[in-house]
Amino acid sequence: MEFDGFLVANDFMALGVIHVLEEAGHKVPVVSVPDAFVALKKGTLLATAAFDAMKIACASAQAAIWIVRDE
Repeated sequence: MEFDGFLVANDFMALGVIHVLEEAGHKVPVVSVPDAFVALKKGTLLATAAFDAMKIACASAQAAIWIVRDE
């Protein structure tokens, strides 16, 4: 199974996902909440953001709509 990326709830999860992906020889974007600055600098963590569940859900829904519309 192929993945386009991962969105995880915290940096500990992000670092775990990055570790497993690297061990398996895969490289896909990982997005998390703050505090994984080492991984950001290394380039293995794509982005970090303040955690606001409502905004994240809204952005995710909008992204899904754009994907379905092929935008």
